[in-house]
Amino acid sequence: MSVASNDANVTSRSAASRFRDRHYLISHTRTAKVSVWLLAMALVILGCESATAPVPNQRRLYVLTDVDGQPLPAVMGSQVGDTNTILWATVTLDATGHAVLMKRYGHAYLAYPPDTSTSVSELKYLAAGDSITIGFFGPCIDLCAPNLVGQLADSVLTLTYDVTPRFDPLYRYRLSATY
Repeated sequence: MSVASNDANVTSRSAASRFRDRHYLISHTRTAKVSVWLLAMALVILGCESATAPVPNQRRLYVLTDVDGQPLPAVMGSQVGDTNTILWATVTLDATGHAVLMKRYGHAYLAYPPDTSTSVSELKYLAAGDSITIGFFGPCIDLCAPNLVGQLADSVLTLTYDVTPRFDPLYRYRLSATY
């Protein structure tokens, strides 16, 4: 082999080597750009989904603030010497249509010592627009309380019993927590 052919061989290998290196760099750069672009799109999609998708087990806790405008404890009924008051109440609504209504009552009697009681009702609710109905929504087998109906707007929930004519008090609740 002559020196000239050896120089040509080295030159051709150098050109081929440079072509592979350049091709590798272009391919690698394209792959890196595509990877970064895909990662950015995935983060945007995940960020938007988590910001707008409803949280599956999210609950909202509403706390009673007044009954017919009367702050708590509110007198619910009284007779000679006996008084029933509502001390506090909460309504919890979850994302699946379940509602839990808790009420704490105080009882003062003329002939007996005062006492308190708590009632807990597990119910269902239906909301359409700003209207809400809370109740059992099934056949009534025994004595059943009427459904609660009202308005659900922003952080305020107002409820009363669904009876005609409306003579039951209006219960006003405020959103206390979302968990």
